[in-house]
Amino acid sequence: MNNCKLVFLLLPVIITPCSKNEESTVQVPLIELEFSAPPFDLQETDAQFAEDVAYDVYDLTKFNMFIPNRSSLTALVIYSHGSGFIGGNKNGVYSGSNFPEDIRAFLSNDIAVTTTNYRLITENETAGVLKSLDDSKRALVY
Repeated sequence: MNNCKLVFLLLPVIITPCSKNEESTVQVPLIELEFSAPPFDLQETDAQFAEDVAYDVYDLTKFNMFIPNRSSLTALVIYSHGSGFIGGNKNGVYSGSNFPEDIRAFLSNDIAVTTTNYRLITENETAGVLKSLDDSKRALVY
Protein backbone atom coordinates (compact mmCIF):
# COMPACT_ATOMS: atom_id res chain seq x y z
CA MET A 1 0.00 0.00 0.00
CA ASN A 2 1.34 3.42 -0.92
CA ASN A 3 1.28 5.98 1.91
CA CYS A 4 0.50 9.48 0.72
CA LYS A 5 1.50 12.49 2.76
CA LEU A 6 -0.33 15.80 2.64
CA VAL A 7 1.84 18.21 4.56
CA PHE A 8 1.58 21.94 5.10
CA LEU A 9 4.97 23.23 6.19
CA LEU A 10 6.09 26.06 8.41
CA LEU A 11 2.90 27.45 9.88
CA PRO A 12 3.63 29.42 13.05
CA VAL A 13 2.23 27.96 16.23
CA ILE A 14 1.20 30.49 18.83
CA ILE A 15 0.56 29.05 22.25
CA THR A 16 -0.70 32.23 23.90
CA PRO A 17 -3.44 34.53 22.61
CA CYS A 18 -2.70 37.96 21.28
CA SER A 19 -4.14 40.58 23.55
CA LYS A 20 -5.80 43.77 22.34
CA ASN A 21 -4.61 45.32 25.58
CA GLU A 22 -0.83 45.52 25.22
CA GLU A 23 -0.47 46.35 28.93
CA SER A 24 -1.80 42.95 29.96
CA THR A 25 0.91 40.76 31.47
CA VAL A 26 -1.18 37.62 31.90
CA GLN A 27 -0.89 35.16 29.01
CA VAL A 28 -3.46 32.37 29.00
CA PRO A 29 -2.85 29.28 26.83
CA LEU A 30 -5.33 28.76 24.02
CA ILE A 31 -5.64 25.09 24.95
CA GLU A 32 -4.47 22.95 27.81
CA LEU A 33 -2.66 19.88 26.60
CA GLU A 34 -2.27 16.68 28.56
CA PHE A 35 1.03 15.03 27.69
CA SER A 36 1.53 11.28 27.56
CA ALA A 37 4.01 8.74 26.23
CA PRO A 38 4.46 9.04 22.45
CA PRO A 39 3.38 6.15 20.20
CA PHE A 40 6.99 5.47 19.18
CA ASP A 41 10.48 6.13 20.54
CA LEU A 42 11.46 9.79 20.08
CA GLN A 43 15.05 8.73 20.88
CA GLU A 44 17.11 11.75 21.95
CA THR A 45 14.53 14.27 20.71
CA ASP A 46 13.50 16.79 23.37
CA ALA A 47 9.74 16.94 22.79
CA GLN A 48 6.35 16.18 24.29
CA PHE A 49 3.33 14.32 22.89
CA ALA A 50 -0.38 15.15 23.31
CA GLU A 51 -2.96 12.62 22.10
CA ASP A 52 -6.52 13.08 20.87
CA VAL A 53 -6.78 16.86 21.11
CA ALA A 54 -10.34 17.72 20.02
CA TYR A 55 -10.63 20.50 17.45
CA ASP A 56 -14.40 20.09 16.98
CA VAL A 57 -17.32 18.26 18.61
CA TYR A 58 -17.31 15.06 16.50
CA ASP A 59 -15.69 11.78 17.62
CA LEU A 60 -13.18 11.76 14.76
CA THR A 61 -12.22 15.44 14.79
CA LYS A 62 -9.06 15.03 16.85
CA PHE A 63 -5.35 15.36 16.33
CA ASN A 64 -2.15 14.19 17.98
CA MET A 65 0.62 16.73 18.51
CA PHE A 66 4.37 16.44 18.94
CA ILE A 67 5.82 19.66 20.39
CA PRO A 68 9.52 20.47 20.71
CA ASN A 69 10.47 21.71 24.19
CA ARG A 70 11.24 25.37 23.59
CA SER A 71 9.90 28.66 24.87
CA SER A 72 9.62 30.53 21.57
CA LEU A 73 7.35 30.22 18.55
CA THR A 74 7.77 27.17 16.36
CA ALA A 75 6.73 26.13 12.88
CA LEU A 76 4.13 23.37 12.44
CA VAL A 77 3.74 20.44 10.03
CA ILE A 78 0.18 19.13 9.67
CA TYR A 79 -0.26 15.55 8.44
CA SER A 80 -3.67 14.38 7.20
CA HIS A 81 -3.92 10.65 6.49
CA GLY A 82 -4.91 9.29 3.11
CA SER A 83 -7.39 6.51 2.09
CA GLY A 84 -9.75 8.49 -0.12
CA PHE A 85 -11.84 9.97 2.72
CA ILE A 86 -13.43 6.56 3.41
CA GLY A 87 -10.83 5.08 5.79
CA GLY A 88 -7.53 5.65 7.50
CA ASN A 89 -6.49 7.06 10.84
CA LYS A 90 -4.02 9.58 12.24
CA ASN A 91 -2.24 6.78 14.12
CA GLY A 92 -1.57 4.70 11.00
CA VAL A 93 1.68 6.50 10.20
CA TYR A 94 3.40 5.56 13.45
CA SER A 95 4.29 2.04 12.32
CA GLY A 96 5.35 0.55 9.03
CA SER A 97 6.50 3.82 7.49
CA ASN A 98 9.36 6.31 7.66
CA PHE A 99 7.13 8.89 9.29
CA PRO A 100 8.49 8.39 12.84
CA GLU A 101 11.93 9.26 11.42
CA ASP A 102 10.42 12.32 9.73
CA ILE A 103 8.75 13.42 12.98
CA ARG A 104 12.04 13.09 14.89
CA ALA A 105 13.79 15.16 12.18
CA PHE A 106 11.15 17.92 12.38
CA LEU A 107 11.28 17.97 16.19
CA SER A 108 15.11 18.10 16.13
CA ASN A 109 14.75 21.23 14.02
CA ASP A 110 12.25 22.77 16.46
CA ILE A 111 9.23 22.11 14.23
CA ALA A 112 6.00 20.82 15.82
CA VAL A 113 4.01 18.06 14.09
CA THR A 114 0.33 17.11 14.19
CA THR A 115 -1.38 14.06 12.75
CA THR A 116 -5.08 14.71 12.21
CA ASN A 117 -8.28 12.74 11.85
CA TYR A 118 -11.40 13.97 10.12
CA ARG A 119 -14.90 12.59 9.61
CA LEU A 120 -15.04 9.96 6.88
CA ILE A 121 -17.51 9.63 4.02
CA THR A 122 -20.25 7.12 4.86
CA GLU A 123 -22.98 5.38 2.88
CA ASN A 124 -25.81 7.65 1.77
CA GLU A 125 -23.56 10.64 2.43
CA THR A 126 -25.12 13.97 1.45
CA ALA A 127 -22.13 16.24 2.07
CA GLY A 128 -19.59 13.90 0.43
CA VAL A 129 -15.94 14.87 0.52
CA LEU A 130 -16.83 18.41 1.63
CA LYS A 131 -17.46 17.07 5.15
CA SER A 132 -13.89 15.74 5.38
CA LEU A 133 -12.41 18.84 3.77
CA ASP A 134 -14.37 21.14 6.10
CA ASP A 135 -13.00 19.16 9.06
CA SER A 136 -9.47 19.55 7.71
CA LYS A 137 -10.06 23.27 7.34
CA ARG A 138 -11.29 23.50 10.96
CA ALA A 139 -8.23 21.59 12.15
CA LEU A 140 -5.98 24.07 10.34
CA VAL A 141 -7.83 27.08 11.75
CA TYR A 142 -7.76 25.58 15.25
